[in-house]
Amino acid sequence: MKPILTLFLISLATITYGQTLIATTEDGRRVVLNENKTWSFIDSAPKANLTSSNEFPDCNLPNDFQEPEGNRKIQGTLKRVDATAMDLKKHVAVDNDCSIDDIKITSISEQKGNGNYVLCVNGKEMRYRRTGSVFHRQGVSPIGKY
Repeated sequence: MKPILTLFLISLATITYGQTLIATTEDGRRVVLNENKTWSFIDSAPKANLTSSNEFPDCNLPNDFQEPEGNRKIQGTLKRVDATAMDLKKHVAVDNDCSIDDIKITSISEQKGNGNYVLCVNGKEMRYRRTGSVFHRQGVSPIGKY
């Protein structure tokens, strides 16, 4: 049993320490980190920045588009903590420096503890989430960097 355990531990150490480390730079390029403290790029060109205009696809809504209504039971509960669809629109308007009239909700999926929303903001599709009573853009922490 001891020889098998010893062989396993040696194999595990070899696999663990024998691997090449790959890191990603802030601009999205991947680099190989060598044991002699040198590095080299794997990707030569940086990936597109997330804040580019291609981040949000265009939303083409028909002229007679009607916004969906949320679950009435849940909306009553959310009204007490200022987390209704209108509160979402106010939050998104502040986030994107636009008017509430420029925002259309295209999809709502709500539960008591959380919700997912797809919105059309100035012709661009955006996704927001609700956690408890806090709205935030999907993929962005509501707490911030820290």
